[in-house]
Amino acid sequence: MPGPSATAPEETAALDYLAETARIIAAGGYTPETLLERAQRHIMLRAGADYGSIIGEDEGMIRLAVVGESANGGIGTRAIPREAFGDLEAGPRGTLLRYARATGKRIAIEDSREDLAWGAGEAFRSALCSPLTVGGQVRGYMLLESWYFPGAFSGQKIGSLELLVAQAGFILEAAATQRLRDSTAERRELALREDRLVALGVLAAEVVHEVSNPNHVIRLDAAFGARALHGLRASVEEGNESGETVARRLDELESAIGGIEAASQRIESIASELKGFVHGSGSMGPLDLNEVLSSTIRIFGVRARRSTERLEIDLAPGLPLVRGEAGRLQQLILNLLDNACEALESPRDAIFLTTAYASETDEVVLAVEDEGRGMGGLSPERLAEPFFTTRGASGGTGLGLHIVSSIAKEHGGRLRFLPRQDRGTRVELRLPSTGSVVR
Repeated sequence: MPGPSATAPEETAALDYLAETARIIAAGGYTPETLLERAQRHIMLRAGADYGSIIGEDEGMIRLAVVGESANGGIGTRAIPREAFGDLEAGPRGTLLRYARATGKRIAIEDSREDLAWGAGEAFRSALCSPLTVGGQVRGYMLLESWYFPGAFSGQKIGSLELLVAQAGFILEAAATQRLRDSTAERRELALREDRLVALGVLAAEVVHEVSNPNHVIRLDAAFGARALHGLRASVEEGNESGETVARRLDELESAIGGIEAASQRIESIASELKGFVHGSGSMGPLDLNEVLSSTIRIFGVRARRSTERLEIDLAPGLPLVRGEAGRLQQLILNLLDNACEALESPRDAIFLTTAYASETDEVVLAVEDEGRGMGGLSPERLAEPFFTTRGASGGTGLGLHIVSSIAKEHGGRLRFLPRQDRGTRVELRLPSTGSVVR
C-alpha cells in the first residue's frame, strides 16, 4: 500500500517556496539560472540528494544547466557555463541523460553495486534521471544522486517532490519562450538590416549620380580658380595690371573657392545621410518628420524622379515633433516610395508626398500617394503580411510592407492603406505627436 506523498510540514514548506519564487518573478531582476539554482537546492534538500542537476534543452541542444552538490552540511549550487555543457553528458551521468532523452521516460537506479549495466562504479550508489515535461513537451531533465544510500529515490519520495519538479519544468519553459522571443527579435532586426542594405544596393547608382553632380562642380570650379590664380600671378609678376583687373580676378578666385566649398559640403551631407540610413542612431528621440522626409528625398529622390515626371511634395509648416529613430523612419519612407514607383505604369503618373497634423487624433501624418495600378481589391492586412507579394516575378520578397508595418508599430504608430478616388493608392503613416512644435 503506497504511503502518503508528503507530510503536511513538507507540503507547507513547498508551498512557501513556490510563493517566494512567485514574488521573485513578480519583482523582476532574475535570470532562469538563479531560479533554477533555488529549485535545485530545494529539490535536493527534500530528496536528500548529494548531487543534482537541472538541464534545459531546446531542439535537442543543452541551453542552460545548474548543478548542486552537498558540502560542509549544506548544498552549493552553480550555473554551468556553455563551454562546460559537454561535461554533463560524460560518464555514468551522461548515460542516464541519454537514456531519458531517447526514451522520454524516468529512469531510476536502486543500487549501482547490484545493477552493473550502467557502469556507475563508485560515481553514485543510487540515482534518478527524469524528463521535465510541460504541456506534453520535454523542456529538460533532472538528475539526482545519492552517493551512499541505495533506494534513495523511492516513488513515495519522488511523489513529494512533484510540485517542485513541476516548477523547474515551468522555469525551463519560460526560458525557452524568452529565447524564442530573443531569437524572433534578432531575426526581425536582421530582416530590417538586410532590407536596408538591399535598398542601398538597388539605389547605389542613384547615390553615385547624386555625388557626381557636386563632384563635377568641384572639377569645373577648380579649373576656373586655377585659371584665375594663374592670371593674377602673371599680372602681379609683370606689374601691368590695373587694380580693377586684380580685384576682378580675386572675385573670380573667391567664387571658385565658394563653389568648391558648397559642392564639398553637398558630398559630405550625402555621405552623412547615407551613413545615418545604414546605421541609424540606435535610439529614439524627438524628430521633425518634415526633416526626415526631406533628408530621405535629398539622397534617394533620384529614383523617384526617374520613375515619374511629377514628384510633388507638400510639407505642412509648424508640425509637432514625433518620437522616433531617423534611420528607421527613412527606411520606412524609402519602402513606401519604392512601392509607389513600382506601381506607376507611366512616367506621366504622379507621386505625391505630403505631411499634415491630424488634431482630432493628435497624430502627425505622412502620406505617400501614387497614380499607379492600385491595391487590386486586396485588404490592408493582406498587403502587410510577411512574404506576400504581387511582384514575385520581378524579384519582390513580400517583406517591404511587412517591415514598414513593423517600423510603424515600434514607433507607436499605424499605417492606413486607402484606394484613391480616381486611381492609385494612398498610404498614411500616422505617428503620435509629442506635443512639442518645431521652432
